Amino acid sequence: MRSLTLSACVCFAAFSPAAVFAQAHDGHDGHGAQTTTTAGHDDPEGWTGPYTLDTCPISGEKLGSMGDPIVREYDGREVRFCCKGCIKDFEADLTASWAAVDEAMIKDQMRYYPSEVCVVSGEPLIEDGEDIATDIVYNNRLIRLCCKMCKRKFKADPAKFVAELDQAAAEAQREHYPLDTCPISGGTLGSMGEPDEMVIAGRLFRFCCPACRPKVEADPLKYVQMIDAAWQAQGMFMPDMMDMDHADHDNDHGDGGHHDDGGHHDHDH
Repeated sequence: MRSLTLSACVCFAAFSPAAVFAQAHDGHDGHGAQTTTTAGHDDPEGWTGPYTLDTCPISGEKLGSMGDPIVREYDGREVRFCCKGCIKDFEADLTASWAAVDEAMIKDQMRYYPSEVCVVSGEPLIEDGEDIATDIVYNNRLIRLCCKMCKRKFKADPAKFVAELDQAAAEAQREHYPLDTCPISGGTLGSMGEPDEMVIAGRLFRFCCPACRPKVEADPLKYVQMIDAAWQAQGMFMPDMMDMDHADHDNDHGDGGHHDDGGHHDHDH
C-alpha cells in the first residue's frame, strides 16, 4: 500500500459510543509514524478501490439482504452484487452498468470531496458560482478535474494525485473527526501511539494501529456507514435528502437505482 507521512493532530472527540463501535480485536503491532493510506494493494497500478455503495448495481437490492454479497473485480474496480444472477446482467452492457455505478459513487462521495481546485492543475472547479468540474471515477474514487487535458495527466500518474487527494481529505476531516476510539478495537485513539489513518471513498478512518485496516477492507460498507453515522450525528457531511428520497422511490419501483445523468461525468475504468 502507498503511504505518506502526516503531521500529528489532536483528535476532537464529539461522538464516542464505544459500545457501538468497539469490536473484538487481537494482534496489535507494527506501531510507528502516523500515516494516511489509500485502500488497496501494494502495486500502485493494481490496487482495487472498494465498492462502498449499499445496493446491488443491477437489482437495487440492499447488499446483505440476500446473504453475503458476491464480489467481483473488473480492471482494478470492485463491484458487489446481491446474487450471482446479477453478474450476467451487469456484464451484458458494461457501458451502461458502469455509468450507473459511477453516477451513484459521485453522488455518494461528493459531500466529502476536500477541494475546490483541480488536483492536477490547481485551477478552480467553480467559476462565478457555477460548478465547471469534470468528474471521473477512478478505481471507485471520485476525482474532480478542470478539463479533459488534466484527465490525461491524471491517468499518466494516478497514484501521485490520489495520494495528494488523500492528504487533503485527511487534513479536512482530522480536526473534527467524530470518533475518539478505533472503529475496530474500540481502543482510545492515541493510546498506542499516533493513530494510523486510511482514506476510503473520500472518508478518513483513524485506527489504533495498521493491523486494523484489513477488517475495514474486508467489509468496507459496514465501516463507511459507521463513519457516516458519526459525522451526521455532528451535523456534518450530511447526505442530500433529495437524492435519498429519489433513490428510495427508484428502489420501490425496482429499477435498480439508475438515474438520469445531469452533470459533467466521464467514465474511467
